[in-house]
This record gives sequence, C-alpha cells and structure tokens, in this order.
Amino acid sequence: MYGWLEHPSEATVNFDLDTSKSDEFWALVSTGEGYIKRSRVQFERDICFVVDPGSHIFEVIPRKLMRMDEVTLVAATGFWNYGNVVMRFDSSSDADKIERRLKQKMQSP
Repeated sequence: MYGWLEHPSEATVNFDLDTSKSDEFWALVSTGEGYIKRSRVQFERDICFVVDPGSHIFEVIPRKLMRMDEVTLVAATGFWNYGNVVMRFDSSSDADKIERRLKQKMQSP
C-alpha cells in the first residue's frame, strides 16, 4: 500500500579514515559562548558537529587548530562563530582521530 513505509531508506553517512558508524567520540566541550558540557563529537557530510543529544547541536568549522596536550584540541572558529571551541577527549587516540579529520577538512577547498 505505502511502498515507502515498507522499505527503509538506504541513506548512509560516509565515515572514512579511522572513524566508522560504531565510533563515538565524547569530549568535554566548552566555547566562548558559555557552553560547557560533555558532548558527542561526530562527522556528517565531512562537517564536524558537537552534539548534546536532545538539546543542542552546532558545527565546528575551524580556521586554526591547536593541540594543547595529548587529549585537548582547540578549534579557533572565528569571532562570528563560536570563538575557540575547546574539546577535551577521553583518550589521546580519540583526539588524534578528530585532529586528523579536522586538519584534512581545513586543507580541502
């Protein structure tokens, strides 16, 4: 009767490099806007999003990326966006993976 109800969408999100659908990256995220919360960091359509499930989501498009220590990244997004987005990850491997993805995005036009 309703064909679109019988066949779920085949749409998928493209996760490449070291990230896959099963990878979840959690970090304590703070911005200059007063946002500070443990949030999920994920990529969708090659855009980095900070997701607070059920309440808040914003994109991180860095102009500059700095590694403060083995688990902390600072993405400078500019004055008109969120300023400096500080992400403190649970492990250095999570920080490495996100850093690689963000640097790759910064280098592509």
